[in-house]
Amino acid sequence: MRKIKRFAALAAAAILAVSMLAACGGGKEAAAPAEAAPAASTEAAAPAEKPSGVSDKTLTVALQGEPGLLIPDIQFAGNHVYSVMRMMYEPLITYKTGTTELAENSIVKSIEWTDDLHANIELNDKVRFQNGDPVTTADIQYMFELGVVGPVTSYWSVYDPAQFEIQDDTHMTLVLGSPWGQAEQMMSFQMYMVPNKSILEAAGGLDVTDQYLDGCGTGKYKMKEWIPGQSITLERDDNYWDQDNLGYYKEVKFVFVADASAREMTIKSGDANVAYEAQLSDYPIYQNDPDVKCILTDTGKAGVIWLNSGKEGSPFRMKRSAKRWVTLSM
Repeated sequence: MRKIKRFAALAAAAILAVSMLAACGGGKEAAAPAEAAPAASTEAAAPAEKPSGVSDKTLTVALQGEPGLLIPDIQFAGNHVYSVMRMMYEPLITYKTGTTELAENSIVKSIEWTDDLHANIELNDKVRFQNGDPVTTADIQYMFELGVVGPVTSYWSVYDPAQFEIQDDTHMTLVLGSPWGQAEQMMSFQMYMVPNKSILEAAGGLDVTDQYLDGCGTGKYKMKEWIPGQSITLERDDNYWDQDNLGYYKEVKFVFVADASAREMTIKSGDANVAYEAQLSDYPIYQNDPDVKCILTDTGKAGVIWLNSGKEGSPFRMKRSAKRWVTLSM
């Protein structure tokens, strides 16, 4: 497969971000609603200790729309929704950047394919949901069971959860309905974010009516405030299970700005630090602006060529090394 770099429009176009200096200065924030004064006390409360290596600032992000809900497996969501949800949840597999090697903070600690249909996985026993529950194979089983019958079933249907085998809380065997070359990589997709079975099941599963579920994800941020039609504010979970990789910003505030030009202007005005989905036609305007960092993203477009290697006599029925040679030659 060959990645094609191009200037994409809108859906994966440009990200406008303030320069480091402006980002450190912070954007203009709307004042928080006034709260009732606490009762008088004879003893001052001790200030909360800030974790080391993190910021006490708020990052403000301008999105093109407001999410409908922030729960995995329940809807097919656009990139702007996943940009929020991914901070609250984590996918089943996380790779080291630029590789297909499992990262140390991946929920799946190891994976072994015993044949084209069966994968033995071991879960990272350190991973915790935000409510403190460990991630277990029961959560993974439930996630797949919802996935194959939910609204994004096309991304899940290669798996057959009815055939899965659970050995214990951290070991299970995943089973495919038929061989699929990208089956493992799919588990790193944003559709495969892991929810807490107990919380989601109690909320109704696929029939959930809540917009979000507290404590249901394993992500670095949790919901602080959702003002319909205006903003969503997430706050860093200082009890995040991987204390060496806490979220950097204390809060991340997502504001909803439907018009692309207005979204871009939030950067110039200082109302936001990052604006997603900018207009490609405006790239030349901001490219040389010293106050703006303009990023053109790779579309990641790729074509998949399937080689029939399953039948006797097929020219592609060959060893892995030969298949790799075919791939490299293309």
